Amino acid sequence: MTGMYDLAADVLAECELLLDPNVTGRSLPARRYVSHGQPPVEVCDGLLSVWFATMETRQIGDSDAGQTQRVVELAVDVWRCWPVGDERIPDAEVLSKAAGVAADDLDRLSLGLTSYLAPRCGVVGWRPALSLGPSGGMAGWRLGVRLSL
Repeated sequence: MTGMYDLAADVLAECELLLDPNVTGRSLPARRYVSHGQPPVEVCDGLLSVWFATMETRQIGDSDAGQTQRVVELAVDVWRCWPVGDERIPDAEVLSKAAGVAADDLDRLSLGLTSYLAPRCGVVGWRPALSLGPSGGMAGWRLGVRLSL
């Protein structure tokens, strides 16, 4: 991996493999891309995005040595359609099934990305997974990983 964009694009490609429809039985989110920042969530066609949350340069060791380390935090957002009712809340079975899909996405991405990233770059740490939504008929998860480049 050479640059920050290349790293994000590689992570996105790995996410697509981890959510492979041939394995999960579900389609991939329709919109999948690398973003410079938090992506807009507008329509219920699903979204998988890798974006740059933060980037910092740190001094390593003795300040006279002049060595630095870049630490990038990538966020991975996965949004799926979430059941909404026209006049009443969908029944518990429908909501539970949607929650199961979201939980499976979280499991596949968090475990798979840990295995994928560990040998490729320094994993500084993971942020706690953040539940997204439900909002506007969509819900999902945000994963944040801090990487040393």
